Amino acid sequence: MKKLFFFLLGVLLAASLVVIVLSRSTGGDIFGPTTTQSSTQLNTQAERVSLLNERLSATRNQITDLERTLKVLTTEIPNLQAAENSLTAQIEDLTSELQDLNENETGESEILEAQITTLNEELLATKTELTAARADQAASSEALDIARSEVEVIVAEREEATRVLQTEVVTFSLGVTRYLVIILMYWVVYQLYRLLLSRFVQNEPLKDILVLIGTLVTILASVVTLLIAFIGNLTLLVTSFGVFSAALVVALQDLVSSFFAWVLIKARGPFKTHDTIEIPFQGETVTGVVQMVGFLRTQLQEKVGGNSLDREEATGKTIFFPNNLILKQSFRNLTHDNRILRHQFEVIITFESDFELARHILDEGVKRVYAYMVDHKDIYLDDVFNVKTLYTPKTYLSIAGNGVRLTVWYAARTGSLRDVIERFSREILREFNVHGIDLAYPTSRVIPTADEKFIDRPPRFLEPGVDA
Repeated sequence: MKKLFFFLLGVLLAASLVVIVLSRSTGGDIFGPTTTQSSTQLNTQAERVSLLNERLSATRNQITDLERTLKVLTTEIPNLQAAENSLTAQIEDLTSELQDLNENETGESEILEAQITTLNEELLATKTELTAARADQAASSEALDIARSEVEVIVAEREEATRVLQTEVVTFSLGVTRYLVIILMYWVVYQLYRLLLSRFVQNEPLKDILVLIGTLVTILASVVTLLIAFIGNLTLLVTSFGVFSAALVVALQDLVSSFFAWVLIKARGPFKTHDTIEIPFQGETVTGVVQMVGFLRTQLQEKVGGNSLDREEATGKTIFFPNNLILKQSFRNLTHDNRILRHQFEVIITFESDFELARHILDEGVKRVYAYMVDHKDIYLDDVFNVKTLYTPKTYLSIAGNGVRLTVWYAARTGSLRDVIERFSREILREFNVHGIDLAYPTSRVIPTADEKFIDRPPRFLEPGVDA
């Protein structure tokens, strides 16, 4: 415990040094507003980077569209030029042919003039289209150059904004880390507080109450510190808390219910440390001594349990079960009010034995053992006891199927059952042997039949497992 105490103290000192360093690096006091300022600047800078990314994306899409348009125009302009040249050549050929005609060939002349007129119209349309295509090409080229220049400017602005954003992220992270380390310090102090309680407070109920108070104070201090850290930006805190709460409800509902079960255990005390309890766990009933009640799980030192004579013997196993198990099913606390349990001890003697003498011997042996238990009450009983009424053994007599049953009811501290029964057994067996009291056990009797070979033979008694 001393090593753990000094380790936690070292962690506390290291955390304090980290808080001081982080406070100076962020330019604020220990509980200064640096986190809030950094959060606001971080949001502003993040929005600026997002807008620059949108502008960059839109400009790059514009460049893609312009490059696609130029590619189409690059193919279309040569085709228009070829069409223009073809039409010009056709017009020149028809014009030459028209000039070569005689004056008498008026019909053919009219046909050629009509063809030339049509070709001139097509040529004019082609030239107009070619001029428009060249204008589009020039405009697109100019727009493409402007867009590429704008991309370079936006990329430079984005890189600068990203560097500023990274600086803001580091500042914000340092501010948040400072508060997280402060919260860590709270919990380290809480652990030191629990160590001091375990060392100097011996009253278990008082210790549980003080631990509960310390836990609530530490949780409250942690919540207040988070509020101070995010004051001015409570939207982020509320949103984060909402998401965190939803995650707890959906994914960590067992942990949350176990924590509230721990609060219930500490507040109402259905069991506490060193109590012996029986609880159904994984399809069977587990008996054990409570070693620790944690926030989420309870630790048991397992015992054999059941109704055997060795039910109070430890198995050496440690059982951990979630605290919320007590909310889902019933359990038994064998030592809720005190650590004294009542047990019974049976002896069955044969019908042929003197049961009055046997009862007297049993009473005397029980009195000797009980006197020894009273002399060693710190082991077998407790410090506050009523010899005449509460713990005095009682003997009862009844008829069993194979003999006379003598039953002793007695009280003993939990964990001492096997030792007390052994003392009872030694006293009774020693006196029964001296006075000839026989213990009953299962026997079999052979009944003669009409068969001649059994007529002259007396009945025989067989022990269990022996053939006739």
